[in-house]
Amino acid sequence: MAMNILIIDDELVVREAFEFALDGLDYGIRTASGGREGVRMAAESPPDLIFLDLNMPEMDGIDTLRALKQVVPESPVYIITAFQKEFLGRLQAAARDGLEYDLAQKPLNSSQILQIVESYQPEA
Repeated sequence: MAMNILIIDDELVVREAFEFALDGLDYGIRTASGGREGVRMAAESPPDLIFLDLNMPEMDGIDTLRALKQVVPESPVYIITAFQKEFLGRLQAAARDGLEYDLAQKPLNSSQILQIVESYQPEA
């Protein structure tokens, strides 16, 4: 069964980089250009893994994380950001509130993306 992955990032080039890194592999890839769209997509079809940007207009990654954990609490979230320091206090508050996530620094290359996805594969 193909792993269902949702990528939420306001930058088209980032979404395309994830799609390129995972192209041709047995993954179902969906992308959202913002938090509201991503939450809606996750609610419609719960993903097996979510990649989430922090610095987005309208609904930032922290607010998106909180909304995602309300609609798909079992879906793991991997936050990918170049703005970790700016969001550190809010990330720590989210963790204290029991919101689980992993964190990586942008940019990621194809092998790093694939390594993260493979780490979330269920044991065969």
